[in-house]
Amino acid sequence: MLFDEMSAFVAVARQRSFALAAKTSGIPKSTLSRKISQLEQKLGLRLLNRTTRKIELTEAGERYLERVSPLLEEAKLIQRELTEIQAQPRGRLNISIAPDTANLLIAPLLAEFYRHYPHIQIEFDVTPRRVDLISEHMDLVIRLGELSDSHFIARRLTVLEQGLYAAPDYLRRQGSPTRIETLVQHQCLSTVKNNRWVLHKGKESCQLEIQGNYKMNNWGLALNLALNGLGIGLFPHRLAAPFVAQGRLLHLLPQWQGSAIPVYALTETRLLPAKVQYFLDFLKQQIGKDSG
Repeated sequence: MLFDEMSAFVAVARQRSFALAAKTSGIPKSTLSRKISQLEQKLGLRLLNRTTRKIELTEAGERYLERVSPLLEEAKLIQRELTEIQAQPRGRLNISIAPDTANLLIAPLLAEFYRHYPHIQIEFDVTPRRVDLISEHMDLVIRLGELSDSHFIARRLTVLEQGLYAAPDYLRRQGSPTRIETLVQHQCLSTVKNNRWVLHKGKESCQLEIQGNYKMNNWGLALNLALNGLGIGLFPHRLAAPFVAQGRLLHLLPQWQGSAIPVYALTETRLLPAKVQYFLDFLKQQIGKDSG
């Protein structure tokens, strides 16, 4: 089959060695050599230059490798999906996630996930630091904010829109801001390093140097301080919504929005085990229901 011949070529081309390709693929060297020869005959082109010491790709081989590799990856992905679609996913899932994301975004969804997939165990590495997927054996990394350049595969799960919130107790004591400029006169709960909030109203933008007694790098702490009447916070709407419904927080200056925060899932490859794919699909469905 052409698929087998293409796979044999890619295995040898990536390793630049029949011996290494045979070891990693489990296919005998003689079989690999025969399939590549058959492929070259069908194409009418030489793809490899073979010597006793090394293997080099011809110009045609370089181009063929570039074009065929993604096709094979996609074919393997389809085959794996079809094989696993009937199977109940199981196994341990290793996930690296920042504290705020774990506590405020993911934790509320886990009971529902367990009801659907009781045979998947999840081990969380809860840390704000940048994690190397490969060396630290992570299946998945979930991060907030725009990503720096990475050779890993990034999937955007949702976007968190932000707004201004405060407790009724704080507003009774300090008054409610009626204009965006008056925020600088209030106790603002900063979760950014530069104490600067960037707010948007349609095409209009406003940068404010906020003031306040409390500064932190944790949404959960800021949310608790806001609930206890210690200031005004800039929070994703979906995090504040339950407390608004309970009357414990009020949405201020609703025409003004904070900068949207994307939520990304990072994986090493597009070829994912069922346990990872099911968790990603579940997250996208649940936290992607709205962008608020």
